[in-house]
Amino acid sequence: REVSTQSTGGNRPPDDLYKNGLQRSNFLPFIPMLKEHCEVLDMESIVDYRLSDPKPLDIPGGRANYVNNPGQLDEIFCHLTGGVSVTEASVRPISVLGREIRVGRSHGSVLMTSYHELIEQAHGSSDFRALARSFSHVLIRDFPQLSIKRKTALRRFIVMMDI
Repeated sequence: REVSTQSTGGNRPPDDLYKNGLQRSNFLPFIPMLKEHCEVLDMESIVDYRLSDPKPLDIPGGRANYVNNPGQLDEIFCHLTGGVSVTEASVRPISVLGREIRVGRSHGSVLMTSYHELIEQAHGSSDFRALARSFSHVLIRDFPQLSIKRKTALRRFIVMMDI
């Protein structure tokens, strides 16, 4: 018999996981199993590190944040690629489970794509994993205001961010 140990962290007790979340009803059956098979430890700290200032990255503009300026995204791409512009970058197909996906333009490990190409197309977790393995930086332009009215795209975005 093999024994494995898993350690998981979170900022809520098991009964509050995904509280008020879109997918909470799908998660509820898991909570009693989690509580039955796992030891829950309170790791309370007097410092809430989520509230501390993020360390700036070495990119134009300083911090990795939401940038609503396509020109600034182009500058960041150029900086991260060592001087290659988006127009000089190429479309690089990524092989996923015997098929190819093509999103945006890339150079080296930097990808510039659009929200439409990345999220509104039929991509799944295996596609996002392949992109995460292929690129160290993914810049997304034309990012809309997220809305519950577009549940499929919102769920796909959540899947991508969880990877």
